[in-house]
Amino acid sequence: MLNIRKTRKIMVTLSIALTLAIFGVGSVMAYGFRNDTDYDEIVISTPTIIQADETVSDNIIVDDSTLYVYGQINGVVTINPGGSLIISGYGQVYGTVYVNGSLYLADNGVVTGSGTRGVVVNPGGIFNMTGGYIRGNSYTDYGGGVWVNNGIFTMDGGYIENNISDGMGGGVWVSGIYARFTLYSGYIRYNHASLGGGGVALTDSTRGAFSMYVGRIYRNTTSLNATERLPMLQTGHMTR
Repeated sequence: MLNIRKTRKIMVTLSIALTLAIFGVGSVMAYGFRNDTDYDEIVISTPTIIQADETVSDNIIVDDSTLYVYGQINGVVTINPGGSLIISGYGQVYGTVYVNGSLYLADNGVVTGSGTRGVVVNPGGIFNMTGGYIRGNSYTDYGGGVWVNNGIFTMDGGYIENNISDGMGGGVWVSGIYARFTLYSGYIRYNHASLGGGGVALTDSTRGAFSMYVGRIYRNTTSLNATERLPMLQTGHMTR
């Protein structure tokens, strides 16, 4: 059965409907579950699917297992080391995703949440984005859309757009000597940062940790300048 641990209350009421989904030659157990108002936190320790017609309105911890999101999560998601979160189809997360394990964003998946960062990639964390959207996030400090905090972020498709930072890095903020951000393809656009780096900003200690190939960074703004103008980098191009 679904391994869910409740953090603050001892008793819990949970309705679980068990189905089986087949992927190629393998299989994964897919659990449909009703959100219960008694929950403070859900811990996932068994491969689990949130189906397209399901909504979970709780904070979630993915603990040494895999969570597939085709439906909607309204809450913070923390991926522990050894855990994986896959957002694909039209899956949506309305809240910050903290990556200490692995995050995959594809298809038309969305990470959004006004007043919060979108994604934080911590040391040891790996974020692979091949599609989808990180948009509509805002934060009072650095990094509105994505904060690469000594983690690894590879973007090969998708959009980082309409994110806001009151510091630097409206779209992406890269910090720490082990941080790496590689943009193979995709768009970083229409983001805003008050202090600079509306699209992408790096600390002094991470210069050289950003590689760009065929992606586009354009029409990002700052409060210091009407529109950023960023230099050409490697074989890709950055435009207004």
